[in-house]
Amino acid sequence: MWLFIVCVFMAWPGKGVSSSCSVELNPPKAVVRFGGPFFANCSSTSDHITGMGWESSNEGVPNTAGVSSLVLNVTSVTDWQFNPQCFVNVDTDQCFKYLPVTLYKMPDAVSISDLSKLVPLIEGRKYLIECDISNVAPIKSLSVTWFKGKDIIDTQTYKSGDPSASTPMNKTSVFELKASSDYDGTQIWCEAELNFGSAASNPPPARSKAQELTVRYRPVFIRQHETVELTAGSRFTLNCTAKANPKPTYRWYVPDSVQKANEDQSMNQPVLSPSLQVPGSYNCTATNKLGTTTKSFTVIEVKIFSLGCVVHYKKRNSSV
Repeated sequence: MWLFIVCVFMAWPGKGVSSSCSVELNPPKAVVRFGGPFFANCSSTSDHITGMGWESSNEGVPNTAGVSSLVLNVTSVTDWQFNPQCFVNVDTDQCFKYLPVTLYKMPDAVSISDLSKLVPLIEGRKYLIECDISNVAPIKSLSVTWFKGKDIIDTQTYKSGDPSASTPMNKTSVFELKASSDYDGTQIWCEAELNFGSAASNPPPARSKAQELTVRYRPVFIRQHETVELTAGSRFTLNCTAKANPKPTYRWYVPDSVQKANEDQSMNQPVLSPSLQVPGSYNCTATNKLGTTTKSFTVIEVKIFSLGCVVHYKKRNSSV
């Protein structure tokens, strides 16, 4: 009979942090620019420390005896997998603690689409504008904000579970713009920012150059209707000026009596000051290639009545 003896060998790794073997890191976590310096301190209040050290892919510190704290000072972090850990040897045990480090790299460039190929934009149409962010890391901390002048019009964030996303990548943010009169003459631009949960840890954002938008749109009035009061001896002026691109042409529609009295006055101007001042309905149209918009005025006659007052004074006797 053959007897087989199976031996199982178990390797015991170093212990994690415990009450009998404390490891304190300062700072407990860090955000570091790739290629920049890094500084951290490891300390322990454990008894019977035989040595301490730092395991690091950049400038680690070997086991050092006779100390209860030890500094890791890295001149330049050049490893994207930089994940230092401090170890403390206590008697025959070893305790260790990892220091979470987030490495980042600001983009080499941030730019938006060349809008000269799109302008003029046409009111009501939709356009896709791209913001290209080159060579930035980590993507999971990236946010892209779109601006119209000083106003924020969109913000996009990225969450990536891909481990390779911690290294520099190119990213494109796409903004769908629906052209309107509000965009005409304004500047649009994008801003890339890395957010790490603390304003103190966030590096300054990188922004693109601003580009001016030109939008072609139909005439727009601030108010579509106005009521004007006409009193005896007064005169009124009607203003039909519209906001439009391109500039509009105007045409007035007035009561027949006013039309006849103003034959020598152009009815194709935005402002009308009729020589015959009569109440009634006045309308004007503003027209360009994108459409026609109408504004109406109602002129009403207001009569002012004067009320006479008679004041009686009664003489009061006064004693000396």
